[in-house]
Amino acid sequence: GGMGQVWRAEDSKLGREVALKVLPEAFAQDPERMARFEREARVLASLNHPNIAHLYGLESISGTETVSQTAAGTGTGSGSGSGSDSNPETRAPSHSSHPAAGTAAPQSGSAPPEAVPMSRRVCGNSELRIQNSELPATAGPSPEPRASSPVTFLVMELVEGEDLSERIRRGPIPVDEAVPIALQIAQALEAAHEAGIVHRDLKPANIKLRPDGTVKVLDFGLAKAWEAEGPDSGLSLSPTLTARHTAAGLILGTAAYMAPEQAAGIAVDRRADIWAFGVVLWEMLTGNRLFGGETVSHVLASVLKDEIDLNELPADVPPHVRRLIGRCLRKKPKQRLQAIGDARIVLEDGEADEPGLTLESVRPASRSPMGWIAAGAAAIAAVVLGVLLLGRPVPEERIIRFDVPPPPGGRFHLAPDNPGPAVVSPDGTMLAYSARDESGAVQLWVRALDESEARPMSGTENAQYPFWSPDSKRIGYFSNGKLRVVEAAGGPPLALCDAGEGKGGSWGRNGVIVFTPSYNTPLHRVPDTGGESAPVTKFDEERMDNSHRHPRFLPDGDHFLYMARSASGTYEGQAVMIGSLDGSVDRQLMRAPAAVEYASGRLLFVRDRTLMARPFDADALEFTGDASPVAEAVTLLPAGTVIGVYSASQNGVLAYQSGAGDEGNFRLVWRDREGNELGTLGEPGNIGEVHLVPGGELAAVQMEEMAAGSGDVWVVDLRRNLFTRFTFEPGYELGLTPTPDGNAIFFSLQKNGVYALVRKEIGGSGDGEVVYESTTEMYPSSVSPDGTTLALFKGGETSSFDIWLLPLDGEGEPSPFIATDFNDENAMFSPDGRWLAYQSDESGRPEVYVTAYPDRGRKWQISTDGGQGPRWSRDGSQILYQGSDGSLVAVRVVPRDGGLLIGEAEGLFSTMIQPTGNYFWDVSADGERVLAMEAVSTREAPNLSVVVNWLQAGVGR
Repeated sequence: GGMGQVWRAEDSKLGREVALKVLPEAFAQDPERMARFEREARVLASLNHPNIAHLYGLESISGTETVSQTAAGTGTGSGSGSGSDSNPETRAPSHSSHPAAGTAAPQSGSAPPEAVPMSRRVCGNSELRIQNSELPATAGPSPEPRASSPVTFLVMELVEGEDLSERIRRGPIPVDEAVPIALQIAQALEAAHEAGIVHRDLKPANIKLRPDGTVKVLDFGLAKAWEAEGPDSGLSLSPTLTARHTAAGLILGTAAYMAPEQAAGIAVDRRADIWAFGVVLWEMLTGNRLFGGETVSHVLASVLKDEIDLNELPADVPPHVRRLIGRCLRKKPKQRLQAIGDARIVLEDGEADEPGLTLESVRPASRSPMGWIAAGAAAIAAVVLGVLLLGRPVPEERIIRFDVPPPPGGRFHLAPDNPGPAVVSPDGTMLAYSARDESGAVQLWVRALDESEARPMSGTENAQYPFWSPDSKRIGYFSNGKLRVVEAAGGPPLALCDAGEGKGGSWGRNGVIVFTPSYNTPLHRVPDTGGESAPVTKFDEERMDNSHRHPRFLPDGDHFLYMARSASGTYEGQAVMIGSLDGSVDRQLMRAPAAVEYASGRLLFVRDRTLMARPFDADALEFTGDASPVAEAVTLLPAGTVIGVYSASQNGVLAYQSGAGDEGNFRLVWRDREGNELGTLGEPGNIGEVHLVPGGELAAVQMEEMAAGSGDVWVVDLRRNLFTRFTFEPGYELGLTPTPDGNAIFFSLQKNGVYALVRKEIGGSGDGEVVYESTTEMYPSSVSPDGTTLALFKGGETSSFDIWLLPLDGEGEPSPFIATDFNDENAMFSPDGRWLAYQSDESGRPEVYVTAYPDRGRKWQISTDGGQGPRWSRDGSQILYQGSDGSLVAVRVVPRDGGLLIGEAEGLFSTMIQPTGNYFWDVSADGERVLAMEAVSTREAPNLSVVVNWLQAGVGR
């Protein structure tokens, strides 16, 4: 293709087949363009989405190469168009290979690749084995070694199946088949646009249809990466420059999908992809090219000038799809559909009208009594907000209260590990919060207080801990291992930096964001434009800090408040600290159970579940008066989160949620592999973990007592549905790990800053036996089948977790088994003891891997789109894990020649399990049932209470 030859190869370390796209030699020898290409490739490699073909790496081979004296056959590979590369300088790598599967065969007249001995190449942490063992040897000149220039190639996901252009050539695609394809294309584009990546070369040849119905979009952003630096870079994609063999996409097919601005040589953005999406959808439904011509110039002229007649679409195309195509194909970018997420919504909703236009928005609709109440509250809020925005003070006696419900059919998302409590914008006009919709999906929602309904923010899936920019125009939040920012008015989110498990942030007026990148780190700072983050606080040894979280900037933009959580702290006793960007100030202000808020000259905090306000001088950094109550029974999330549900603007708008803090937020539910509910276990409660004990009669769960600031182990008799308390020590018992014989449970006891691994017989009494102690955080995860070794994950000096092995005979010391700069956790022995499954965030997000045991060798990646909490089926034939969207996934594994053959991932069912966290489910011995913790917290259901002009209620004076 225009971007080089594509070859099939085997990555022998990870046990997978890949596609190698070999770059033209002339391109690879241009240092400036290669440097640019490498920079772009790093960004492209960050894309991780089920509908995007992954880019694994960019590699070079240098030295003496083995090449064929005859031209190697070319394939159109991972999708950069059709055609062949006859440039004699462009050859296969030193390993003769066969074309990638699902691609065009070598063209007539091309000699097929010759059979040569298998070769190997180490690429990063992987070893590629490129061979043509599936092809017979052919007659012809023998390969001979020669010194050659380096061969540079991309290592990409190998996608089986035909491409969309082949499917279209067979005729129009029926609507019920075309819409699911288009929906998956839109989802891929949306994920890329959220990461700031524009495809620039979307066309049917770059879209693969896998046999299982999955659509894969290929070559994301490579057109951008291919561009040359300099004044002609904007024209390097112009298909009129057919003489330049090294330019990308110089074929007729590419020109037919260019947006008008792209065809004119003008810089493009995501709206060019939206145009191409419309063209592709048109061609799927009609089976014909939308733009054609005898030459490239004729095609470009058609793109620039020809009007599009939607009446040419088949008569059975639904009106909403017809309108969507029309919006995508408007020639002026500003008049075109602005976000591909809106197209995705139209295709998902089916009968929905154009994005941003509904029947309710253009004509009165009948309302239920609750609807009229909501509308009345919105009208009141609109009047008050108008006064606030005009700068006129609300009369002192005028205090307005109203409730804000969650999205229709949904609920506020306050799951302990990744909540999204509501936050009021600094100007007091909007609320931002995380909520689950009717399908259970979690995303960010924004509600203007003068409107009756909230609106979902496209691309913000799994959002947690939102916070506002000082100008109330942008929202920061955490999701999928990143700190992200999105415009409050809508648009694609921008990833600023890594944040594996973010725990709150604050946006200063000087363009600096202070945030917590993970649950066991100090605070970091990063520019609001993005970049590498750097620590801004330090743990205190005497205080025994284990997490700094929930910073809140003070008005000067330099000082901030934050919570210093410690292992010795209780539910009522975490330290509220004052810090500064330059580190000159770091002292304790008070103690409180949850994060504090500063607003309107007061410090808001919780005392005995009552929200209090106390006058505070933000310049002198000291209190100036006594505290007064504001609201009762304020919702506090479980003690470890150190946060409550309350927020205030700087002009008198307060939002909070009420609810009993010790009410249950999870229930235990039995489901089959299709997700059907089979029954429940016990009553809802503050459950932290669930494990089925071998033998099939018992389960072990961890339950919190929020008021006491402790978490204990309970044993459940599954036959009688009977819960019995198993531990009684103060502090937290976590990381429950039953022994293979079902007679005992290991757990980690957290008390007074010391972590102890304890073994306790299920039928025994007392506190159990301490088998190992550490001053750093550690948790057990699995016992080897022979009962001799305990796998645990333990924090180190760098705060990342490593996997350790502890001999249980009392004779040996624990030692690290997997130690990296990343978080390696949840190691689980296979039933035969030969393998160890675990999760690691080395790719930037948690994924599931398997390595050999006891002699650690190569590793296999099991999950491909995020995964955590691996568990083995009892017969060892499957690894089950939790996907990043909360779904459960099963992958078949088969031992083969000292390695593992990894099967296709099988999605079991989407759950109400929160998207991040561990040990929220377990699978029965027969593999047919799952016992899962599912969020049903009453604290997710109540409305938000909003108070306008709360200071006039006589508090905080």
